[in-house]
Amino acid sequence: MKKLNNLFTYLICMLVACTLGSCADKPMAGAKKTVISVLVDNTEETTDRSNQCSKEKLMQTLCGDDGLGYGQIFFRGMNSVALNTSENITFSPRMSGETDMVFDDRKADFVSEMDSVYKKYMQPTKGDTLSRLYKPICEELNKLAAGTANKKILIMLGDGIEYSQDGNFYKATTDALIDEKVAEMEKVGILPDGGKNLKVIFIYHPSSKKLEVLHERAMKVWKKLFNKHHITYEVKPNL
Repeated sequence: MKKLNNLFTYLICMLVACTLGSCADKPMAGAKKTVISVLVDNTEETTDRSNQCSKEKLMQTLCGDDGLGYGQIFFRGMNSVALNTSENITFSPRMSGETDMVFDDRKADFVSEMDSVYKKYMQPTKGDTLSRLYKPICEELNKLAAGTANKKILIMLGDGIEYSQDGNFYKATTDALIDEKVAEMEKVGILPDGGKNLKVIFIYHPSSKKLEVLHERAMKVWKKLFNKHHITYEVKPNL
């Protein structure tokens, strides 16, 4: 009987240990996956853009207000033809047994991991004559929409001006011409339905009144496109 009692006690202890271990290996309740795609427009002449989209703010966007977000951040450079480079880094979810200190250290390591990526993507650019933005943005939004993440965010660093064989946003000076540009863009590709947790953030700070006018002109075309497909968007000077 004593042996049976000892065996019973051992089995109970093992069961408790396994249960606690499995709980510690599970993501915390409320953890939600976020995928962020950062598109960097290399077709315009710029200074260093790391202050417009700081690593800390990007991390905060990934983790969310409750700090439980996790997922991937993709960085893609855009030349005058299409997307030409791509890198991504992954931040795993906070586990139920993870202490605040360990989690904070892991977040700090993730921000440090972005250093080399920022050196590559946020450096000053000389610009280019042509600027083909709609096609890569459309393709990227469709990729995000097809994913299973709870939140899908596209961050566009640039003035948003299309000037290519696909279309010319410089000429979008009237409502009729804006509609014309929208029709031209939709021949290139169709944006996804925005009812899939999609959000677009345009980040741009014009350095002159002329550039501000051109940027606002381009945003009227994007506004029409995004509203048509129910995509949430905002325009701001920095993240």
